[in-house]
Amino acid sequence: MGSDPRPHDRECVCELLGLKSPDVFQAFLAMEMQGLLMRGIFEHSKPADDYEIEWCERRILQRIHRRTLHTLRKQIEPVAPSAYMRWLLHWQHLAPQTQLSGEEGVLEALHQLEGFEAPAIEWERTLLPARVANYDPRWLDSLCLSGAVGWGRISPHPAWSNADGGGPRRVIPSNAAPITFYIRESADWLHTRLPASGLRRAASISRLSAEAVQARTLLQQRGACFANDIQRILNLSKQQTQHALWELAAAGLAAADGYDQLRSIMDPRRKAATTNPAGKRPVRSTAGRWSLLSEESMLRPL
Repeated sequence: MGSDPRPHDRECVCELLGLKSPDVFQAFLAMEMQGLLMRGIFEHSKPADDYEIEWCERRILQRIHRRTLHTLRKQIEPVAPSAYMRWLLHWQHLAPQTQLSGEEGVLEALHQLEGFEAPAIEWERTLLPARVANYDPRWLDSLCLSGAVGWGRISPHPAWSNADGGGPRRVIPSNAAPITFYIRESADWLHTRLPASGLRRAASISRLSAEAVQARTLLQQRGACFANDIQRILNLSKQQTQHALWELAAAGLAAADGYDQLRSIMDPRRKAATTNPAGKRPVRSTAGRWSLLSEESMLRPL
């Protein structure tokens, strides 16, 4: 086959050497038995008959295979850490001139952060403002109230995994409670992340405060309710109602269809600012209704 390293079929070799096809075929079979040649489909489609089978010298085929692997490996060679960080900052819209804008920008940022749990207070203090230029909390409220976006805690609270009494005896809500956002149209992954509902029900009786248990029972019986209705029906103070609902949210048992309720509970400064400068009428809240957090409620608007 001379100096040409490409695979050849038998007819081609016959033409090059001026030999008869049966003689070449017998010679190829003998060389194949010695491990010198290999036959197969290398460059062309499946042969119509034995005369079109391609043959290749074994060492040349090994060399071709090594070069192919080397080329493929170079294509997926890891980049330098600095190049990866530059790409990551651009992809996450954290680099200069890459920030998103408006309500659509908030939705895109939440798409990228979907399933990532972070302290509740940090979502509007650092995570979203860093990615969306001139971030406005009303954009997040609009997305939540429209049913496009939901929020909640999906990791089990430590109290649930310490039923033997070795862990915390109460669910103590704090600004550091981890929550995540999810896009309802792509929330099929949620059922694999939610803790077992049976475990939640059993643990809630002994791990929650009396007010939180009452609020949970009410939501279980009546479905989604406004905070004012919960306060009135249970005959609780506003502070007791907010603490009970925040306790349920921190435990991963409840969420509101708006984000303003959680925002007002977490931020003491915002509580003081819920009255307009004249001090006459409270500013309208976009809190929405509260509902138990479950696979069904997370997959559809409340």
